[in-house]
Amino acid sequence: MTDRVQLSAQHLCVIVAAILGIGLCTIVAGLVPSWCNQTAPSFRELFVFIQLASVAMGLAGITVGISVHGVHKRAAALRRAELAFRENARLDSLTKTLNRSSFLEVHEEQVRLAQQGEPMALFVLDLDRFKEANDTHGHAMGDAVLRHIGSVLQWELDGAIIGRLGGDEFAFILPGLGSKSICEKIGKRVLRTLQRPVRLGSVLVETNASIGVAWSPEHGSDADELMRFADLALYAAKANGRGSVRCFDRDLAARQQRRLTIERALAEELRAGGRQLQVNYQPIISEGGAAIHGVEALLRWRHPEHGFIAPSEFIPIAEDIGLIDKLGQLVFDRALSEAQSWPQLTLNVNVSPAQLRTKGFAADLCDRIAAAGFDPRRLFLEITEGVLLESGEDQLSQINHLRSIGVKFSLDDFGSGYSSLAYLRRFPLDQIKIDRSYILTLPSDPRSGVLVSAICELGRGLNLNIVAEGVETEEHLMLVKAAGCTNFQGYHFAQPMPADRLRDYLAGRTRPSDRPRLQSVA
Repeated sequence: MTDRVQLSAQHLCVIVAAILGIGLCTIVAGLVPSWCNQTAPSFRELFVFIQLASVAMGLAGITVGISVHGVHKRAAALRRAELAFRENARLDSLTKTLNRSSFLEVHEEQVRLAQQGEPMALFVLDLDRFKEANDTHGHAMGDAVLRHIGSVLQWELDGAIIGRLGGDEFAFILPGLGSKSICEKIGKRVLRTLQRPVRLGSVLVETNASIGVAWSPEHGSDADELMRFADLALYAAKANGRGSVRCFDRDLAARQQRRLTIERALAEELRAGGRQLQVNYQPIISEGGAAIHGVEALLRWRHPEHGFIAPSEFIPIAEDIGLIDKLGQLVFDRALSEAQSWPQLTLNVNVSPAQLRTKGFAADLCDRIAAAGFDPRRLFLEITEGVLLESGEDQLSQINHLRSIGVKFSLDDFGSGYSSLAYLRRFPLDQIKIDRSYILTLPSDPRSGVLVSAICELGRGLNLNIVAEGVETEEHLMLVKAAGCTNFQGYHFAQPMPADRLRDYLAGRTRPSDRPRLQSVA
């Protein structure tokens, strides 16, 4: 507003000076013809002429001076505004650190300098369980946390280049660093500072994060590659229990190459129809081991070149690269079709958190159930405690949609993670599968037996079906029975097997003397 007032005053002065100058010039111009008709102007007339001409020239000079000054001042203001605009365009509006595009530009330049003998370290920081805090306290509090993180990094890291890559992920560059011990020391110092409780509004917030580090030139001379290496170290830090710092090393590089190989192979296999992927089935035994109550569908992959690839390896990759929905659809189509051969058994199929987050998952599964002519009351969808932890209204709506047609839900690996009795009250569950770690430690740890007994008693009180996973020996079976469990699954009874072998198993052609009898679905 002040600049506008100053500019208006300048314009007014210019206009007044110009009017006076034009008027005087007109007077002077009018005198000249009259003098031309005289032999010579008088001294008085000549003096007046000179004075008027001087004033006119002065006013003209003032006009030009004010105009030039105004132009220069306005140009300077425009330059300042342009610089401010450019600076703001480089910054993240929330944290006032560099935004992603600007940070990546600086990152590329720093990597180039590293090849000229000036090493640099790249740190990638990701908040742990930020989504949970955001959902609990609201997006306004989440924004306040992100601003706090930006402030802490700027305060703690003098001379660092700091940016927000997006969401709850930050990165910073420290020129001159290329030592693992120093990088770890700096990373741990940042984490200690972040872990200090801070009051944001009326809430006392404790933040935690994981950090991955890579440096140039030792780890690479390509900016994108160095970022991938730092990300890989970050994933390793999170897998190591979160709240830690992990520096990149060549073992991680080998794992990264293995991961890329599996990514490509999985994408190619799904495009080819998934012939290498096989659905196996493991019996679920009930009535104290006397009857076969159901089967669990388990996906197996035997690659012609890479051999057996464990589900624990390729399923997380499928989730990360967006192939889990196609993989899940393949399992459902095959399992729903093959399970028609044993209509007296229930069918358990695992569902990942990523599948439940997919809009339309429930409707699509209902269509597949109908197309296969499968009785939805026979189907148990196994979900993990992580699904319950992440579930919002959309996921709960999908669960309720499937329950409305008769599909049941089983909580897998109960006791392995974030077990809470609140989940059993909030979510509509029909079955609990006790994590195999409790069963395997029954012979050596009496506390495991106490916990298994408590879970079984809880299940009976809530009218839930309880299954003990990982029953591998006769001793396991006897101890689990003593704890009060009557449903079992494990290698003591049968390994996962293809559909044709399961048909033989059910018909009594395999291990006829040990085979439990069939139990029809009620």
